Amino acid sequence: MNFKKLLLSTVIGGIVANVFDGLLHGAALSNTYKSFPTLINQHPSVPMFLVADFIAAFVFAVVYEQFKGSATPGSASGARFGFFAGLLVTFPGMLAMLTMFQGFPSWLAWVWVLAGIMWYVLMGAVVGAIYQKVK
Repeated sequence: MNFKKLLLSTVIGGIVANVFDGLLHGAALSNTYKSFPTLINQHPSVPMFLVADFIAAFVFAVVYEQFKGSATPGSASGARFGFFAGLLVTFPGMLAMLTMFQGFPSWLAWVWVLAGIMWYVLMGAVVGAIYQKVK
């Protein structure tokens, strides 16, 4: 395992993920979340969200490290890996949200599926580029 690439992927990927999530959840969807006060925490722990994105970037990079040999290195193959990882993670997860939480709007689940896949594609492009360019 290349620890330099793993560390860079965690730091840069975590920053990119936090910007993406801040724009999506903190700006674009914030009013939507306010309309579901009993379903969505109105005062989430911002530090935990920040840390969670760095942990997610680390885990993504570890998994990417295991499968990177199955494709040409670079941001395009990383994005492709991210697409399938995002599909695997977000689609079943959001279906579960619809069955577990009464009143969870199906349209929001689909927004989260699409945004989640976009998040993973972006993460894959970033990590793929790092693994291609960093020695």
